[in-house]
Amino acid sequence: MATADLPTGVKIYYESHGEGQPLVFIPATGFSGEVWKSHQIPELSKSMRVIVFDPRGCGRSSRVTAVCTIDQMACDVAALLDHLQLDSAHVLGHSMGGRIALALTLNYPKKVKSLILAA
Repeated sequence: MATADLPTGVKIYYESHGEGQPLVFIPATGFSGEVWKSHQIPELSKSMRVIVFDPRGCGRSSRVTAVCTIDQMACDVAALLDHLQLDSAHVLGHSMGGRIALALTLNYPKKVKSLILAA
C-alpha cells in the first residue's frame, strides 16, 4: 500500500500482495484496484506477486483535469513497473483496462510476459 510519483506526472496508488511471478491487474473505466480485492487477490497472491493500482483519475491516485489517452495510461503502467523495479510482468486488463494492457504490450513489449484480456 503505497503511492508512486511517476515520471509521467501523476501519483499512482498501488498495492503489492504475495511473492513470485508478478501479475498486474488493470481495472475497467472508473474503477480502482479495490475491484480485485474480494476474489482475485486472496487466491492468486498465494503463488504470485499480485499488483493492483488505481489508474490516474480513479480512487487514491492523482485527479486529472484533462482527457487521458490509452497510451498515456499504458505509460503509467510501464512507469509503475519501473518504480517497482520489475523488468516485466504478467498483465490482465478488464474492459478498458484491456485496452490499456494491449497498448502496454504494443508500446513496451519487453515489459509484458503474458497478456490476458477480459471482457
